[in-house]
Amino acid sequence: MKKKLLTISVFVISIFLFLNNGIAHSPSSVDIVYNFTQGSLTVTVNHVVPDTSTHYIELIEIFVNDVLNQSQPYTEQTTTSYHQNSFTVLTNHGDVIKIIATCSISGSATKEFTALDPNSTDTTSATSILFAFLALVTGFIILKRRRT
Repeated sequence: MKKKLLTISVFVISIFLFLNNGIAHSPSSVDIVYNFTQGSLTVTVNHVVPDTSTHYIELIEIFVNDVLNQSQPYTEQTTTSYHQNSFTVLTNHGDVIKIIATCSISGSATKEFTALDPNSTDTTSATSILFAFLALVTGFIILKRRRT
């Protein structure tokens, strides 16, 4: 009788844990839309939940170059499939923005991107590629002349 009771108890606890883990999950992803000129950042956290007031995105943190820029707590999620909010985040060309969205029950999701000014005339990459190409061509010319 004790064995049967123990087996049933383990089975019920296992089912409870399995169902609970199926309900409590981390956000699946973070999508962002950033307008560099206006400094407007729209964050959409994909997180399907059965009840937006008991299981929700609890916190969104925004870091610029690994320094906390903003932290916004929540007590419910905007919809049962995602949570969305807009922020003002002023950056310089090349700054790295990281967003961490934390679930009220379990886990988090992170998105990181580099803020690029569409009006930037940063030609460092193009210049480097041009110099590398010219060095390569010069090397071939020198090798060809040495062989003849």
